[in-house]
Amino acid sequence: MQRGRAQLAVAFVCTQAILIGATSGSDVAKLKVSPVEVSLGSPEASQQLLVTTTSGRRQIDVTRSVRYESVESKIAVVTRDGRVLPRGEGATEILVHGKAATARIRVEVRGLKSPDPVSFRQEVLPILSKAGCNAGGCHGKAEGKNGFKLSIFGFDPVADHAALVMEGRARRVSIAAPDQSLLLRKATAEMPHGGGAKMDKDSLWYRRVRRWIAEGARLDGETASGRKSVV
Repeated sequence: MQRGRAQLAVAFVCTQAILIGATSGSDVAKLKVSPVEVSLGSPEASQQLLVTTTSGRRQIDVTRSVRYESVESKIAVVTRDGRVLPRGEGATEILVHGKAATARIRVEVRGLKSPDPVSFRQEVLPILSKAGCNAGGCHGKAEGKNGFKLSIFGFDPVADHAALVMEGRARRVSIAAPDQSLLLRKATAEMPHGGGAKMDKDSLWYRRVRRWIAEGARLDGETASGRKSVV
């Protein structure tokens, strides 16, 4: 009797192993990538891919466990965790390799040679807000901080632009030498900064703010051609 139960137990374990293996294979076969197409329209644009598999009724995130490959790295590259970055104008594909299946995602890159100017209102100010620069505990408080004051959460773009470009003996923003701007050097902690580092030099934030400075650090109008803020 006991021997019979032992045989049943072994058979059950083997059956479970077969089912688990079958489920894993089925999951890989159902590899899904979102979005199905990627369009990058500026030098700082990027797109995060989301890769999932299906197990029964459950969706499993495998974004960080699959392998990515760019067909043409001169047009676009993809990081190990699935973020697509532009390198040159044109079209290519990103291959997403699972254990037993590969998905192909079309990528189109444009706007690198003649990109739209960076919008101070819709692109630079959101970066300052996201980094906490204009929060109440930093330069956004009533009296500012260390002689530098921004409007709380960027509600007054005109005043913020003047504070960055015209005040501080025009050292916060250097159009002739963007990388020497105090705004960037303090944000990357190249110079002492009470708030510490807020961005890395190879980050989207840095490259976008730097391009805004290099383009002349302009204050755009109240509307910006329907463009959305991307931080």
